[in-house]
Amino acid sequence: MNIKKYWMLLTIALVALCTFSCSKNDDDTEPEKKIENQDDTTETKDFTATTAIKTAKIIRSEKYRDFEKAITIYEDFYRKYCIGLCSGKIQLIPCVRMDGDWRVNCDYNYDLSYYRATYSYYVDCGKCNSISEVTSKIQVESRSNTPYLTAEPNHGYAAAFLTGENEAKYLRMYISGYTLDDSGSLSSITVQYQLY
Repeated sequence: MNIKKYWMLLTIALVALCTFSCSKNDDDTEPEKKIENQDDTTETKDFTATTAIKTAKIIRSEKYRDFEKAITIYEDFYRKYCIGLCSGKIQLIPCVRMDGDWRVNCDYNYDLSYYRATYSYYVDCGKCNSISEVTSKIQVESRSNTPYLTAEPNHGYAAAFLTGENEAKYLRMYISGYTLDDSGSLSSITVQYQLY
């Protein structure tokens, strides 16, 4: 009789332990990781553009179209778009999956002042007070020349890009802050962006 009680208590204890550990170890309820900006704002690491306004600090890269240092704002299986900063220029970097890897999808002229993108286009909308003032909806023009646009504080930028299913998405960006390095060169920008 003692052995039956022992096995019954052991079974109940194991079931209770398993139930408790499973409820505490739920991977779906993991909190989002936060990072801090120098301007005391908090942001999530999920940079995917949505209809909510998101903020990101973009660090200067030393080479054009460096999507590995840029932030990815949209990605599907076929296409990916990143926001980058190089030589004082804000960049909407279009990438396509080729042979399983991401590659920048554009041709460019010799002096790198513009590139020719098939799936994206963006323009400078001028000085603004907030992202809500960027209301232009531009069209993606096939094989149009897209200049690299100067990153200026309090300026808005309107962009359009095509998804892997050729669906048009409209993005607005606003540079709300910047930092300079010791020599006075632009080292980072704080960008607000949103699909609209």
